Amino acid sequence: MRLNEKNIFLLDGIGAVLSACFTGLILIRYSLFLGINVSTLQNLALLPAIYAFYSLSCYFFASKTKPWMLLTIIGANLFYCLISLGLILFRERITWRGQLLLAAEIIVVLLVVLLEFNVYRKIKS
Repeated sequence: MRLNEKNIFLLDGIGAVLSACFTGLILIRYSLFLGINVSTLQNLALLPAIYAFYSLSCYFFASKTKPWMLLTIIGANLFYCLISLGLILFRERITWRGQLLLAAEIIVVLLVVLLEFNVYRKIKS
């Protein structure tokens, strides 16, 4: 599948659904192992759930992708990375496993942001 201004939202939306489910449903079983309490994981899962709604709405309902639509999800994804980085840096109880998990998620989200930014540059020019 070749990424373009339409299906980048499908990629982002599916990734956000997976992230929300993984963080909000699966990881809560391992909260002690990760050193992240259940409410923090549930709150963290709320962001990708919102992002999934936005991205999938753009994919299914927008007739034409506007540059601001991509900038919105790029900014939102970067905000999610900052929140996750804040958890790594400022939570005393988080274990190295929790730090590693959040760092891996940051890397994946940043790779998606890079793809989104490349698509944004193509439609902007």
